[in-house]
Amino acid sequence: MGDAVISTNNPVLLRTTKKLRTVICEQNSAEKKVITEKLLQKANKNGFGNDVGKITNYCTAMYDVLAKFEKDSPEYKEMQYRITCMQGYQQEIIDSCKGIIPKKVPKEWYKSETVRINEDDSEKVKKEKEHLKDLLADKKPYFFIYNYKHLANSLRDFNKRMSKDCDETFLLSPEELIAKKDKTDEEKEWLKYYNMENPISSYPSTMNRICWALEKAFDGILPALKDNGFDKSILLTDKKVQKSLLEQLEQLYKDYIFEIGNTKIINYVSLSRQEKELRRERIINMSKEKINELTLGDEEKGCNGLIQLLYDKPISKQFCWDMYGDYIVKKLLNDNNNEINVPIKDKNGEIEWNGEKYSLEKMEVTKC
Repeated sequence: MGDAVISTNNPVLLRTTKKLRTVICEQNSAEKKVITEKLLQKANKNGFGNDVGKITNYCTAMYDVLAKFEKDSPEYKEMQYRITCMQGYQQEIIDSCKGIIPKKVPKEWYKSETVRINEDDSEKVKKEKEHLKDLLADKKPYFFIYNYKHLANSLRDFNKRMSKDCDETFLLSPEELIAKKDKTDEEKEWLKYYNMENPISSYPSTMNRICWALEKAFDGILPALKDNGFDKSILLTDKKVQKSLLEQLEQLYKDYIFEIGNTKIINYVSLSRQEKELRRERIINMSKEKINELTLGDEEKGCNGLIQLLYDKPISKQFCWDMYGDYIVKKLLNDNNNEINVPIKDKNGEIEWNGEKYSLEKMEVTKC
């Protein structure tokens, strides 16, 4: 984690900035050594696969749990303490690449199994576990559904299943049941199960509230954008592509993805930006040579093939543009009399973006 010095007059930042005491993380120091290339390589290797992302997610979940407590309540103060401690755990994980062995986060802070109440637990232990369960940060906050697709899928399936069950049992939606004032014991028990099984936490933390505000602002807009899928026909010509060639192009695409993926792994460790660009350029040139062999230099056929392969799938189209970007641009210009529409600032324009209005103005491209 880096340090930052910020100078601002932004009223939102000034209003919401919290003045806290400096956190000094006590930890062991690594043995001082003269830096060598071998030691740098070892430090890089130590940094792979560490738990800094996991620890950060635990801490983010704790901020979400914090939002359910009354400010300055014992639970609120306890959660603030845990969040402060998490900064120390993060720092130790980051410094583990130097050889420091980081401390472990207490499992009862994030693992539900550790606070499960057993029949043979004493009353004192049961009470302590109830308290720990109340503070438990074992679920990712709601806004994480936009970070992890599998979490969004889990939430969608959960909502579908529980909505059906709630409707069949109480003739209400879960939202209506939650809002109901006088709940029966059965309804309270159902909601307890509902909250326990929910794959995410939806407390009114800052990030969740921002997420909900954005969802409300974009309600109905994003689905409409998705429905208006890109019309790939503007990139295609009438030239047919044989099935055998499509299969060869698909294999070439898979080889390209594999090579690019390997390059990214290598780049992460030691290559300069220029070396990264040279490696990528070599992969593109090798792919172009192979594709020219397959198509006998027929750009029209090769481009049609890649567009058919890639543009109907939710995958990157970069390979198509790496192979035939110049050809596609020339084709589009030729189809439109070498004219393009350029957005120009216009206070009376019908296009609005970033607080400004624009109109489209035709311009001729004389050379490409």
